[in-house]
Amino acid sequence: MLICQKKKKIVRIMKNIGIFYGSSTGYTADVANRIAKALGVEAKDVYDVANTAPSALGGYDVVLLGSSTWGSGDIQDDFADFLDGIEALALPGVKVAVFGCGDETMGDTFGAAIGKIYDRMKRTGADLTGRFEGGYPLVLNIDEF
Repeated sequence: MLICQKKKKIVRIMKNIGIFYGSSTGYTADVANRIAKALGVEAKDVYDVANTAPSALGGYDVVLLGSSTWGSGDIQDDFADFLDGIEALALPGVKVAVFGCGDETMGDTFGAAIGKIYDRMKRTGADLTGRFEGGYPLVLNIDEF
């Protein structure tokens, strides 16, 4: 999101944003739709990766990727398959952030899937935002968009 000042009025300029998620129970889908609403992203730009080709990422300046974490830190099944296809893409200049859901009973693997996604997205040349340490998210600043 860019904010510029024009004639003493603040004008918001929203970049072309696509939100892609994998959801087994519906929680990550719900979060993806809440993020879309908060950012003013249209429903046509929110994708369930179970029904989406990885090449759809190419049409966006900003991409948000969401997955839940399963088992011992595994990426949601549909998203894992989608991610295999993404890795073949060249995405230089595309801003990418990740988000995810998990169960607090997971202990030391809570949210680990998004760290794995972040690491694998580095191979695409995308401009990744947020910080991770040991596979876990520390900071995501939406103002970086």
